[in-house]
Amino acid sequence: MDYTGAKTRQAILAATDPERRDDAQKRFNAAWDRINKASTKLDELLRLWLHQENRDRLVQIQQALPQIREAQQATINTANWGGAMG
Repeated sequence: MDYTGAKTRQAILAATDPERRDDAQKRFNAAWDRINKASTKLDELLRLWLHQENRDRLVQIQQALPQIREAQQATINTANWGGAMG
């Protein structure tokens, strides 16, 4: 998650440079792909976890992930729009 935040900042700072902006967006997307893969792997292991509260925490985290990504992407999009508009 920290890495996606760093990639969000990178994309925001690169808003006025199309090449850097595109590279930052690709890295942001790749970071989220890794999170999604890790989340899928944790789903496979979830049934082995002994404590229900840990299973519940994972479910809560997984439910929040799309909202976090959406908020980060919206911030990037706003920076890009602002950079394009001056």
